[in-house]
Amino acid sequence: MLEKHAQATAGAGAEAAAFPLQDSGSEILTARDMCVAYCSVAEIYFTDLCMEDRAGDQCRDAIERELTYHPDNPEALQLMASYLFSTEKNQKGREYLMRSVDAWLPALKQSDAPPSREDIEEEHTQSDIPPYESRITTAKLLIEAEEYETAVDVLEGLLEEDDEVVQVWYLSGWVCYLQMERTREEREESDEERTREEREEWEE
Repeated sequence: MLEKHAQATAGAGAEAAAFPLQDSGSEILTARDMCVAYCSVAEIYFTDLCMEDRAGDQCRDAIERELTYHPDNPEALQLMASYLFSTEKNQKGREYLMRSVDAWLPALKQSDAPPSREDIEEEHTQSDIPPYESRITTAKLLIEAEEYETAVDVLEGLLEEDDEVVQVWYLSGWVCYLQMERTREEREESDEERTREEREEWEE
């Protein structure tokens, strides 16, 4: 339907573009709908159908088609990151993940009054802020990529919207523990260069 609409618009000029594209007079079909559809297909091959022949190829093909309709869609970029992590292409996956997060996290952090979970769910079709559950996955992937500070930012935003989700509290505790372990390792590497007072201060 999108292809037919594009052909009709090209043939009839700007006047045709003013009319909404509908399927049999019901809902308006948009490129975003195509993006959501391909995202769903990719997720199926990534989960329930992961044991099927060429499941990985089918998953990647659906994600790539999805990105042709919306190259900056955060969920599509995140799904590509998940796929790349699963195929042990961690550096490339990290690049897609950070592109995804950069598309929505700065704006969410800068808002004076963070929207509620319900507000974001209602406005999801008009905004690029991923839904709550998707952002939990974002936090998990950020932890896997060792982007701990960004993971904390995502998790704090989730807690501001809904502080009764146990999984978010667990991930918050886990990322703090990992940050502590990283700091401990860095301290041990440079401990010989520290004074006694600096070591005591770090222990406190």
